[in-house]
Amino acid sequence: RIIIARSALKSIFILMLILLPWMVFATLYFGSPVPTSIVAKLQVYGWQAKTGFPNIGPFLRHFLKPQQILAAIGAFFGLLVVWKRYLPVRGALIWLLVYYAVMALSKSFLFGWYFMPPIPLLLFLSVIGWVSMVARIPKFQLTIERKSVSSHVKIIFLLSGCFIPFIAIGMKSDQIAEAGLLRPIGEKLITVIPNGSTLMLEPIGYIGYFSHAKVIDAVGLVSPEVIPYFKKGTLSPYNDMLRGLKPEFVLLRKGELEELNRTI
Repeated sequence: RIIIARSALKSIFILMLILLPWMVFATLYFGSPVPTSIVAKLQVYGWQAKTGFPNIGPFLRHFLKPQQILAAIGAFFGLLVVWKRYLPVRGALIWLLVYYAVMALSKSFLFGWYFMPPIPLLLFLSVIGWVSMVARIPKFQLTIERKSVSSHVKIIFLLSGCFIPFIAIGMKSDQIAEAGLLRPIGEKLITVIPNGSTLMLEPIGYIGYFSHAKVIDAVGLVSPEVIPYFKKGTLSPYNDMLRGLKPEFVLLRKGELEELNRTI
């Protein structure tokens, strides 16, 4: 146990040495090593948060898709195998479990890209899990032992074949929405507002880029000055931002406009 503890402390020390240059630079240049987007989402989603655990349902529904069920079953058994046999990898497994637990229990919106970082580890565990389960079948046990690498590769291709088409379809759909709706809005705004004018809105990507406007991000991901407006007890941060930041132009969704009108 002493050897393991020393090894863990050594790993943590090496990690801190690697991160130290970035932390120093980020503090001097940005004012904090913590990204503004993290602070903004915690503050904004905290203001919008409902009581209880509203994300448990959407989180579970995400894993009820056929390809996700296939991967999750394998990952469960793979996690048991790896946890028991490979002690140095337990840190990665704990990270995976904590990551998903935070998502399920949080009150922030669960955007699709939040599920992406753990996927390589999830698929890795799923491959190990499926191979271990198939190896328990007497008919396949000897074949898998002789062709272990080949068996893992086949299952990797099987899982990839289940995952990649769905990911590609989702990305194509999102891209059509971005390029077909938001980009034309940004290009149209060039003819409406003078170049360099301040424009307050939430969908800052395509619209902000193609409008050539000086963007005030209404949820603070790139505009930290709006974060203080999302505080408990505030009826409409948009209303307060209009009064405090005085943007020259505002672009709101229908629901945002209705909320603003109710509090004016």
